[in-house]
Amino acid sequence: MSFDTIASLQRMQQMQQAQAAAGKRLVLRRLNSGLDIGLTVAAILLFLPTFTLSLWLLLIYLAIKESVIKTCLVKNVATGEKFKVMKSEFKQYKRMVKNKEKEVRNIIPTAAAIADAPAKPAEEKDEIEDSALVPAPEPIVQEPEVSEDPAPKPQPKKKSITFNVAGVTFENDKGKEIQPLLRRIAREIAKEQDVESFGGWTNKDILEYMAEVSQFEDVMFGDYVSFEKDLDNEFDQNAIKVMANLNDKQFHIGYVPKDNNVQVGKLLDDGLIDKIAASFVGGKTKEIDYDFEKDKDIVVVKELTLGVEITLILKEEE
Repeated sequence: MSFDTIASLQRMQQMQQAQAAAGKRLVLRRLNSGLDIGLTVAAILLFLPTFTLSLWLLLIYLAIKESVIKTCLVKNVATGEKFKVMKSEFKQYKRMVKNKEKEVRNIIPTAAAIADAPAKPAEEKDEIEDSALVPAPEPIVQEPEVSEDPAPKPQPKKKSITFNVAGVTFENDKGKEIQPLLRRIAREIAKEQDVESFGGWTNKDILEYMAEVSQFEDVMFGDYVSFEKDLDNEFDQNAIKVMANLNDKQFHIGYVPKDNNVQVGKLLDDGLIDKIAASFVGGKTKEIDYDFEKDKDIVVVKELTLGVEITLILKEEE
């Protein structure tokens, strides 16, 4: 193992240890060397005089370099420090960052559903009440007492139920395939709400932040959703249709899952559903894959099943 290889491994380990100690994220970005930049500029300038020969020579040089040299130049974005690391170590680092980004994207919807904490904790309120029992010394000049408003009472967190709509890969009650129907509904709502596809992320953004984005993930359409009991359903007497209401028409887009339909049916009967939140999941998705032939990350598009996730915010029972 060469000295450069040992040094790059040691430097990577040192930075990871520093990251763990400081609790801060290590952000590395690959750079081109000064020689590569100079040769690229020269090849572009000599493009016409050499009849594209300069570009071919540049490509041959880069291909040989990638196959022979095992290290690459990177930059610590936080400190501006530049150093060399093993290509294999840098690839492992990028995969680790990608996995972390996926974890964060899964945590965000859960965190958003948590209610805000009360303005003052109970301990602080008790201290205020105890201190009110101690008489204050009389001031020299008698001032009128000013009464303070009591601390606001903490609002209880509302209960909710979340489920994925069932039957989205089959036909609806009109004999129409639900998948193309969902895509059409998603496009119309996105246009109506002026929502960009893939959250407005470009391929460059996806590569830079190691992200994974779906075409309709920012389309929220809880106000378009309603439920309808399917009393004539031959397979399940408790079946409940999920309907999308768009342009004064109703479209059957699936069913409440069998594990939830009895509970949802009771909530509908008792009028205990306060709000409906709905979003699209899956569908056409852009994610990062590694191209071993080109030795770099690329953005690929996968066509997944387009589904619907629904969250029911419940009223408080009287």
